[in-house]
Amino acid sequence: MTKGVFTRPFVRIEIEEALKERKPIILLHETDDRHGKFDFDTETNVPEDFRPKARQLLSDNESLGWARRDYAQEAVLNQIKRRFYKSLKSGGAGGGEKEMRKEQ
Repeated sequence: MTKGVFTRPFVRIEIEEALKERKPIILLHETDDRHGKFDFDTETNVPEDFRPKARQLLSDNESLGWARRDYAQEAVLNQIKRRFYKSLKSGGAGGGEKEMRKEQ
């Protein structure tokens, strides 16, 4: 997520659909001011009718900060993989943890 992400109509549509369908959500936010650092403000520049959904999204899901250094990117990508495989396992797809261990 970057600054102003909730002002984008298609982003809001995707978020609304994911919440409605109870899809697993993995949040990743920009941490660098030079690239539109996300500020977790659910009021400013967020359409009034979307504010409750933005608050829900941010309170129900931990967001990973995106770092630009190689070693930090690798750590964040590993966390994304873990969360993804965990969502597969909890969603009944199974096998995700085995696949992750094979990759490491």
